[in-house]
Amino acid sequence: KGKGFSQRSSWYDLIFMGIDSMGRDEQLLSFIIRWIFQLAMNFTIGMTGTLIAFVWYLWSMVTTYQPNVFVATAFFALATITATSLIVTFLVGLYFSAAGSAFVIVKAAGPNFRLGDGGRRRTRYIPAGGRYGRPMGGYGRPHQY
Repeated sequence: KGKGFSQRSSWYDLIFMGIDSMGRDEQLLSFIIRWIFQLAMNFTIGMTGTLIAFVWYLWSMVTTYQPNVFVATAFFALATITATSLIVTFLVGLYFSAAGSAFVIVKAAGPNFRLGDGGRRRTRYIPAGGRYGRPMGGYGRPHQY
């Protein structure tokens, strides 16, 4: 259930992030990195909710069989620890994969795309004497002598 919730949430995030927040000032690379980490956050929320639901239903299942107190507590503790370790391992792997993917994307963009200046080139400087050494008149035309 948590994985399905995460996939649906990520799909809706992709649609609405693409419509809403991909403005003219945001580059595609920063959008992809932001979406990757949003995907990781959706999986974190989904898996945490699934873990809480599992532990809640596990206790009701254990009490249904009416074992003695020691066996019930031991089984419940071991099943809870096992489920928690599985979820934590999955999420740690997911976050390392997301960080590694973001690192590879940024490195693959190379020196032509810098996040600091948004990938734009520096504005050319045209000296006061005009482009060809003549003073410029109005609207970029040479003066009439």
